[in-house]
Amino acid sequence: MSLLLDNSSPALYNLANRWADTFKNPKLLPDCNRVGVLASNGKTRNCCRTAIVSACWRTTEKSAIMEGYRRPAGLLLLHRIFICEGCSKMITKEDAIGIVHRCALLYQNNLSYKNILFISDNNNKSVYFESSFLPQNFLHLTGVALKPDKSVGLDKSSFLQFILESRISPNHINFAPDGTTEKKLSVLPNLMNIHQTARMIGEYNNSGLVLVADKIAGTITSALGFIYAHGTYVPNTALKEDVRNITNNRQRVLAIFVKPYNKEKYTQLSYIAKNTSIDSPILRKIVDEKVDLKQ
Repeated sequence: MSLLLDNSSPALYNLANRWADTFKNPKLLPDCNRVGVLASNGKTRNCCRTAIVSACWRTTEKSAIMEGYRRPAGLLLLHRIFICEGCSKMITKEDAIGIVHRCALLYQNNLSYKNILFISDNNNKSVYFESSFLPQNFLHLTGVALKPDKSVGLDKSSFLQFILESRISPNHINFAPDGTTEKKLSVLPNLMNIHQTARMIGEYNNSGLVLVADKIAGTITSALGFIYAHGTYVPNTALKEDVRNITNNRQRVLAIFVKPYNKEKYTQLSYIAKNTSIDSPILRKIVDEKVDLKQ
């Protein structure tokens, strides 16, 4: 569990310390004039949802829940103390490998060596972007930090094959210390069907996440980030975020098409929006240029 508080009130600080004493192995983490109290449950390496609440913060129970925090029982009147909800959901490396293996099977079947064409509605005009999914992109989406092993040829390019062959052990991976690995893995299975599930796209708005991305595609619960490289967009991160909160110029997805990496035109329609058809005027120009469903 993690208690995060402002240090301006000695009484509040002392009460939080007494609260922390009820946990196992509390540690003090100073940050300027503020103090965070981190208590380990034996598995938790770090708080997976970290925020230092400012001296002027006031919030309601509803907004605290919406932000992912929960007030500790008995301290409802203390506006600056919260329990991090995510810490109770930490996973082991063995758990992570199991999730990554299941996602690798989906990635191999749905996305690997595929191009995906996202067509969206920008003020009643269709626009699109094309993306490429290669084996070496998969590792970035998992959030795990790989320990390369040159003796067996394990690196980011071969990671997908290694995990498919069940050749990844806990010794090969680490979790990100900021807890993002757990967050990414919680949404990764859904994102392995991004060619069917994406409903919105937009430009990343630099909203404060530690993130490098140009395009974002997804839903209100999860998204993939893409960067532009070598003439196409490639996936570089999985996000447990609402697309509406992290994008500018957000657009509704009208249609998604898929093709093998070595084909010139898109050969499969994987999603089309309600009340839309590939023959509709808003799609016609892009479909004629990019799609051949007869192949």
